[in-house]
Amino acid sequence: MHLHCHNCGWSQDDFWSQDYNPIRGLNCYENILLDPSRLDEVVPVSKITRRQLVLRALRLALERVEDMKYLTKPGRGETCLCPKCQNPLVLNRHREDELPPL
Repeated sequence: MHLHCHNCGWSQDDFWSQDYNPIRGLNCYENILLDPSRLDEVVPVSKITRRQLVLRALRLALERVEDMKYLTKPGRGETCLCPKCQNPLVLNRHREDELPPL
């Protein structure tokens, strides 16, 4: 799920919980990291190497943590205000990941 402001476009993609957080999203790259002989192979869909794909995922996770204003998902009936323009935020279901498939 992510928060989004329809007024200024500010958004936050992740919240912090045991089940779901930016670090947990990196688990899908574990197989790549466990086989270092494949790190420099090009991923056909993205035309970048597996190493570059892992680095992109790490940078994205870092940005998500740095930009995280709301650490936990808002409770039912709770209103979150945009940190940029103070308008109420909309809670949406999680959007597709920006990273190409492995």
